[in-house]
Amino acid sequence: MYDYKFRIRQRKRIFDYNLNRAIGFKDLSESSILSDHKADDPITPDELARDLALFSLVAAVGSLDELMKSLYCDALIGYLTGDYCPLDRIRASIPIAAARTLMDALARGDDIAVGLLPTLTQTAIMREYDRDNFQSASAISGALRSLGGPKLKVCLRDYGPGNVPAAEACSLFDRLAKSRHLVVHRLSVESRSLEADTEVSNAREPVSGDELEALKEIGNALVGYFTARAVHG
Repeated sequence: MYDYKFRIRQRKRIFDYNLNRAIGFKDLSESSILSDHKADDPITPDELARDLALFSLVAAVGSLDELMKSLYCDALIGYLTGDYCPLDRIRASIPIAAARTLMDALARGDDIAVGLLPTLTQTAIMREYDRDNFQSASAISGALRSLGGPKLKVCLRDYGPGNVPAAEACSLFDRLAKSRHLVVHRLSVESRSLEADTEVSNAREPVSGDELEALKEIGNALVGYFTARAVHG
């Protein structure tokens, strides 16, 4: 049986774990453990701390990106199996491979909510959306709307824990995602630099406490919405 609510709970557990990975990078970048430096080390402890701080941003944004992508797939499958009841009309589409799998099953009289069918359908959907990303408040908002859900700020207001105001959470996430983009695509090196690592001018502090709270607020709101719209149990 396709256990929609169990899947949502597991997504929350994975989100929390991934966010802790970001916190681990942050804490290590601020730790004195990096002070043991050898003369032939390729980078200095300060440079290593800088880079760990930068990768805390990548892990932090990735935790929310992964959560939204997984929830997107779960909600589509949940809708097809009658486990997810959206607030509004579904605008998302499923790939032909997934549709063919389900249509063949229905033609045979199979229950599409049991056996391997949800897994096969999910595999096709995950492959279809694998290159999509949800690394901005507007991207997450658009994903929610395509799944028949509310815009992100409304989702935060109605389903979030309320520890961070909706507008502030979105703003902090967008700021963090912008910094993450510079790390992933340029390793924070100034685009005009010819000085290699000596010109990492876009370096910044590790993910901040405020940014982490914003990510938690958004992640909990997303899980809250999809849990609330579950049909069964």
